[in-house]
Amino acid sequence: MDEIWTNILKLLRQGEINLNLGCGQFRIKGMINCDLYDKDADYKIDARDLSHLKDETVDSIYSSNLLEHFTILESRNVLQEWNRVLKKGGYLVLSVPDMKKIIDTSHEWLNADWLDIPPPKLWDSIMKTIFGWQHVGPGQIHQWGYSPKYLAHRLEKNGFEVKELYSGYPNRPTPNFTVIAVKIKKEDKENE
Repeated sequence: MDEIWTNILKLLRQGEINLNLGCGQFRIKGMINCDLYDKDADYKIDARDLSHLKDETVDSIYSSNLLEHFTILESRNVLQEWNRVLKKGGYLVLSVPDMKKIIDTSHEWLNADWLDIPPPKLWDSIMKTIFGWQHVGPGQIHQWGYSPKYLAHRLEKNGFEVKELYSGYPNRPTPNFTVIAVKIKKEDKENE
């Protein structure tokens, strides 16, 4: 376990109700692991609808590679819903693909003389990185993309303050970044 993950776990395990939303097969001990599609999750729930939870009752939310699976409108509603259930001072930790790095890398690869990958295979790889590995199962299509700056803006509009941002973390084949945010107020109900 690396130092960043150790620090994230300390934040996520404060309090009694800590959610790992969209957990897939990645279970976190000491958290309630929730997923709409994974049969082995602790609870089979849709991360867009936490109406079974009262306002400001959740201590922390972790979500890795889930937010990009929602449309822009859905993601706005999701951030408002997560804000609603989080206690003031509660942590929201998100990992998402870094669309800026993906675009920059794709451009570099498409123009590279040194890269020895047949064009159709290269294009397939780039499209899977952008739109998700759609053949894996339901819920695997990416519907929106985030850069660190854009996601920070979305979080701030929804009552969160970004505390940390880790570029390239976690280390995955698709460039990712992780944001640690804290709820500072109720959502602003953004309309833009």
